[in-house]
Formats: sequence, C-alpha cells, structure tokens
Amino acid sequence: MVFVYVVKQLVHIILIVLEFAMLARAVMSWLPVGGEGRIAEFLYMITEPVIVPARRLLSRFDSLSGLPLDIPFFVTFVIISLLSAFI
Repeated sequence: MVFVYVVKQLVHIILIVLEFAMLARAVMSWLPVGGEGRIAEFLYMITEPVIVPARRLLSRFDSLSGLPLDIPFFVTFVIISLLSAFI
C-alpha cells in the first residue's frame, strides 16, 4: 500500500516538473534570445522526447502542417495536465 502511494506521488511530481518545463520552453520560445543557451538546451532535452510521439502522430494530418502553432506541443501539454490531474 505504501509502495503504491510513493510511486503515485513520484509520477505526479515528474508530471508537474515536466509541465513546468514545457511552460518554460513555451515562454522562452517567445523571447528574442529564447532558443539559445544552456537552459533552452536543457528544456528541449527534457521535453522533446515526450513531444516526439505526438509529432509523429499528428504529422499524418496535412491540414495541421501549415498552422503557425505547435499543435503537438499543445496536445502533449494537455495530456500531461490531464494525467497530472487524475493521479
């Protein structure tokens, strides 16, 4: 019983950290020098492996390719937020 609680809390903390990393990445992408530096590299290193499956899945839809928004990023963020809320 205690093990399940600890694992559940650990997963919840990881999801929250990932959520904040994605928010930081989004904010940094709006800044003029946002895509450069060690912090940006670190955020991309943490978040990109989570976003890649959504990119692969959504790349099949041609109608989404021309949008100025990063739809796979938003889909991944919503999924992480929902998982965090349900745990």
